[in-house]
Amino acid sequence: MTSVEQPTDNGRRQSRRDGRWAAKRVLWNDSALPRVQSCGRVGVLPDGAARVRATGAGVDRRAGFAGVATCGSVWACPTCSARILAGRQAELAEAMGTWHDGGGRIALLTLTMRHRKGQALADLWDGVSHAWSKVTSGRAWVAAQQLHGSPVDRVVVQGKRRGETVTDRRIGWARVVETTHGRNGWHVHLHVALFVPAESTAASLADLAGRMYARWEGALRSRGFSAVADHGVDVKLWGGAGDPLADYFVKGTYSAPDAGDLEAAALELARGDLKHARGGNRTPFRILSDVVRLGLADDLALWHEWERGSKGRRQLTWSTGLRALLVAADERTDDELAADELGTADDDLVELPASSLRMLADLGLHALVLDVAERDDTGAGLRSYLTARGIPWADVRPGNGTPPGGL
Repeated sequence: MTSVEQPTDNGRRQSRRDGRWAAKRVLWNDSALPRVQSCGRVGVLPDGAARVRATGAGVDRRAGFAGVATCGSVWACPTCSARILAGRQAELAEAMGTWHDGGGRIALLTLTMRHRKGQALADLWDGVSHAWSKVTSGRAWVAAQQLHGSPVDRVVVQGKRRGETVTDRRIGWARVVETTHGRNGWHVHLHVALFVPAESTAASLADLAGRMYARWEGALRSRGFSAVADHGVDVKLWGGAGDPLADYFVKGTYSAPDAGDLEAAALELARGDLKHARGGNRTPFRILSDVVRLGLADDLALWHEWERGSKGRRQLTWSTGLRALLVAADERTDDELAADELGTADDDLVELPASSLRMLADLGLHALVLDVAERDDTGAGLRSYLTARGIPWADVRPGNGTPPGGL
């Protein structure tokens, strides 16, 4: 529907679209979040109408809806999440590229914690957030940055040295929360991109990771949790295009042509919606997919816990000043990214009144309507299809009146 969907073939794109809209039909009825219940289902204009539009031609043609409500949930909506995470991936890739071009290096750090069946998702998430705040604050973090950070000039703003320029060392980071569920319950963990100096080595990264893990373990213990002794921390240094760490960055779940490139590293961090958990675990959207396929009450209860536990939490967090330093554009909110629409009004094919939108929702036709809109470059097939199904529409193409089959 947007630049989010860039699959290797139309069949894969259509399959993914079908899955998202099937999931949304379940959410319209069963989500505990009012905004999610309305997302994609109703128009935002006073009359409740919306439009179908398409851009491009042939295999590059893409269709989407314009003027429909969006919920902006990166955690609980498969369509909004895809748009938001694509935007975050682009931000991460730009930041990584800018840092690398300036001579810096990128390391990917993973921090995990012990978990067991029956522990509440919200409690685990709170524990992880608390532990990370302790890792990146206090004297221990200042000492770690002095040893392993990059030089940064700053102006002293108070005290006897006010106005002087001094050089500190800092480690920038971008943190992503990832969650899966398995036989041992919810597993909340962190993936962190560390922006480190050019002289960083595997040995220096191991020392840095050890220092961070010590703080991580202590902070978890203070909240009644514990880290995983053998696998609680992992850090890898990205070495540039062609780096052999493809299995770490990509884990075999993406179709990037060169898994060692920055885009693949950004995918690993940001695109949780595209991942497939291993070892029998399920991502939240896989749980939702199983609700669609099987309709099990236990899965629906898990999904509702996920909605409650994830609401209001940030998926991507930057260290102070890092994003502004490395990404040119101002940061956009999740709501703003989710509300992005395909193309412009010049690409509109038909307008659907509120009654037609209700018909699409009742019949589960959203994905099929978009598929039909992409099959020819004129929109004639879409208009014929809507007429055949008895779905009212109006031709809103520039210079075209409404033909007999429309409103």
